[in-house]
Amino acid sequence: NCGALAPGANCSIAVTFIPDPARAAGTLQIPVTSAVGGAPVLTTYTVPLTGAYTTEDQGLEIVPGAVEYGPQATGSPGVTRQFTIDNLTAKSLALSISLPRQFVLSSAPCSGLAPHASCNFSVAFLPLANGDITGTLFAQGTPTDGSATLNGIGYVEGYGIGAGTLAITGSLMPGGVLSFGQIPSGQSVQRVLTLTNTSANSPLTIRRITSGWPFLSTTTCGATLPPAASCTVILAYTPTNQIAAGATSPPSIADTGTLVIESDAASSPDFVDLTGSATPVTLPSPSNVAPLAAFVASQSSLTFANTAVGTVSAPQTITLDNTGTAALNILGMRTTPDFGVTSNCSTIVPGASCALTVTFNPQSSAQPTRASSIEISSNASTSLEFISLVGVSGPSSLDLSQSSLNFGTVLVGANAALTVQLTNSGSSAATITGISASGDYSAATGSCPAPGLALAASASCVVQVTFAPTQPSTRVGTLSIASSATAAPLVVALTGVGAQSHLLISPSSLNFGSIAVGSAVSLSFTLANTGTAPITSIALVTTTDYTVAASCAVTTLAAGGSCSVTVTFAPSAAGARAGVLTVTSSDATSPTAVPLAGSGTVVIANGTFTLTAGGSNTASATVAAGSPATYNLTLTPLNNFSGPVVLSCAPVASAQYAYCSLLPSSLTLSGTAQNAVATLTTVTSIAANSAPARRTRSLGDTALCLLFPAIIFAWKARTSRHPAWRRAGPAAWAIVTAIALLTAGGCGGNNVTPSSLRYSPAGSYQYQVTASSVSGSTPITQTVTLNLIVK
Repeated sequence: NCGALAPGANCSIAVTFIPDPARAAGTLQIPVTSAVGGAPVLTTYTVPLTGAYTTEDQGLEIVPGAVEYGPQATGSPGVTRQFTIDNLTAKSLALSISLPRQFVLSSAPCSGLAPHASCNFSVAFLPLANGDITGTLFAQGTPTDGSATLNGIGYVEGYGIGAGTLAITGSLMPGGVLSFGQIPSGQSVQRVLTLTNTSANSPLTIRRITSGWPFLSTTTCGATLPPAASCTVILAYTPTNQIAAGATSPPSIADTGTLVIESDAASSPDFVDLTGSATPVTLPSPSNVAPLAAFVASQSSLTFANTAVGTVSAPQTITLDNTGTAALNILGMRTTPDFGVTSNCSTIVPGASCALTVTFNPQSSAQPTRASSIEISSNASTSLEFISLVGVSGPSSLDLSQSSLNFGTVLVGANAALTVQLTNSGSSAATITGISASGDYSAATGSCPAPGLALAASASCVVQVTFAPTQPSTRVGTLSIASSATAAPLVVALTGVGAQSHLLISPSSLNFGSIAVGSAVSLSFTLANTGTAPITSIALVTTTDYTVAASCAVTTLAAGGSCSVTVTFAPSAAGARAGVLTVTSSDATSPTAVPLAGSGTVVIANGTFTLTAGGSNTASATVAAGSPATYNLTLTPLNNFSGPVVLSCAPVASAQYAYCSLLPSSLTLSGTAQNAVATLTTVTSIAANSAPARRTRSLGDTALCLLFPAIIFAWKARTSRHPAWRRAGPAAWAIVTAIALLTAGGCGGNNVTPSSLRYSPAGSYQYQVTASSVSGSTPITQTVTLNLIVK
């Protein structure tokens, strides 16, 4: 990490030892340029290096052990990286390489290694989803293995997974270029950029902010940028260009770089081009002294033959040779998405070399010829080198009409469908191997062939995607279409917002009380949408005697909105006038009924009265057959009514053998309420035309009736001293017999069968009590209904 060192500062240099019998010892040379007496002076420090070589088995080693792939568009082959497997054992090993999901081999794998041998292979990053993607590369060679960590970021071109939006402001030139101007080599200048989340409601996630040498970035941005908040990125430009004394050099040397801002904004990743130029420092050494760090590329340009869209060309190689006198540090390489470059270049000692592997992967067939370059940044005297790239793309086998679908807002529990067109622009049929969608989305083949069938050349079909949100929030997913035409599935980013509506009616019922016929009274209630989605198609309907009016337009009620609704009661007749207000809408609770209650009364100039049963205009009673049902009636004078009132009772649905009685059946009202009782009797005696009860007597009954007078007669005859009793004889017995017969007839009359009773059968019945009177010349009639249930 050494560059320009301030007084009293320090830096560190890492030295790696790779065991090799031919390199058991070496030196580290550190050239340092300092200003002594105002003139630059070059001093080279030499550090001896030694190491021990051992033949002990050390297992497998993968170099490099960790690789950052950076941001890569989803659904297309991206940047590749080259790896080396070193067999550090004294045995031959059979190898197997396993890769994490979304990373694939882009070169022939290593199948086996001789003792202490090495093998190179390349791995491409093929993201299928948004976000950070991390995995481990394993190389297994029983009984030992090695591993390397792979990191990358997937994103959909021009589409972020969040709802926030990012604005970048500062001293930017047209085209979004940040220029540092010209400064002397070894000095530093800073520029500040401001990042603002322009969304008023949605936070913005900042994943990563990076730049390359000689542009170094620091930031005040945290992981999350709240709505309408800002943070800063500070960029420092510190060139270290040097040339040998006497060499021909331009007055300034240009540096370029890129600031990459990775976030979940729709525009992510955002790029800011960085430019600057430096006045180089001339070394006070003879003109024949080679530059401290310099390299030569084996080729200044590469041309790739016709390559089908969505496929990767055969790799081509460029060799970089360090022609300088100091170690060459390759600080970074980049190219456009249609090309990929990997290398084993990091630090190259003088006289050594490294290799770049370049591939062509055209992303679309819109432009047949693709021109680009590889930008190589290093610590060489010319810090930036460009190698030209040219490729020709052939027709893509399969193309999608769009890379993203936005379903907008959909109610939870409902669904919405959109389509995407799939076109086979190749010259041969392509077999569809799978169509699927993730998250709250489902995919149907639509007019496309089912998996296992082929889409003909030059043909098109439509895939249908359905969004059915399960939660009221932003829902993202991916449509994937796998086929025989592309190495990786074609993907479409899916987004939509789930929303819920909820209609709240308060209060849930209205009671208008007693209102005079011919007048009106109004009450209000509130419609409120407490959900997150609009409620549409709102309609209000009432029944007779009630009308409704809204103080706002209630056809549509926005989320969080409310509206006051007025209901007016104008009774058209006396008595209870129940009604209902029905509210229909797009809400899941539709239709909703609001009960309405009110009574109409007739106002008479000379007063009137009311009749109630148990405090209401109807009363009910349940009794067993044979038991009476009683109802308490109340007559209440109104408007100073006074006078007689006659009560009558009539059946509406009568019960057999039941009858109604009133006590009293008439009364006089004068200032206060009067009470009466209605009784429904549920039993009666035998009907009037039935046979009369018969008198019956038995022999025992007759004997008992004769016994008493016989005993009296015998006792009197024996005990009487009167000669008349003694002379009575036959005449007395005749009298006794006559009395006995008469008595027997009387005794026999005590054994009479009772009349038969008849009971009302079980069921529900109804009677009506009417109270009638006259107020002045106006007849008044009030009624109540009596409900009877016989068990």
